[in-house]
Amino acid sequence: MIKQERAPALLLQPGLTRRKEISRLTTQENFIRLYQAYVNPVFRYLYTRVNSVQDAEDLTSQTFLKAYQSYATLRDQDRFAPWLFTIARNKLNDFYRQ
Repeated sequence: MIKQERAPALLLQPGLTRRKEISRLTTQENFIRLYQAYVNPVFRYLYTRVNSVQDAEDLTSQTFLKAYQSYATLRDQDRFAPWLFTIARNKLNDFYRQ
């Protein structure tokens, strides 16, 4: 008797349904695309204000970390760029306060 191999299943976290897991993956894929599109403009925006590559890189990573954590609260996906640059400006303000 030949043993049939099963297709790998999605690894579900306890308490999540398959639909929520697929939705989460779709959200991650969307965010990855947005990250790739906006990482250079955000870095340039921050670099022109801090004149330090290391500080601009740190602020860029902080900006995208905050955006990723708050991405689910974004109501209008068409307003992603202004929302992202607002986060970047807030991170820049925090940087200068320190």
